[in-house]
Amino acid sequence: MVHGEGEVVLRITVAVDVVRVSVTDHKPAPAVLKEAGHDGESGRGIRLVDAISDAWESNGEETWCEFRDARTAA
Repeated sequence: MVHGEGEVVLRITVAVDVVRVSVTDHKPAPAVLKEAGHDGESGRGIRLVDAISDAWESNGEETWCEFRDARTAA
């Protein structure tokens, strides 16, 4: 919510084997992995998403991530 522009919408979709979290806003630039400074107060959000989610992507208008249930993997 801090880095979004305009109206920010959070959607959480739950299916049998995946939870998808999506944030949309009006910011044209996609979210990117950054290196936060040692004493930096920001810059770790997408790095955390990358570390704990099974997949994520950002095209600027939408940034999403998925968490899959490992018990249902083939």
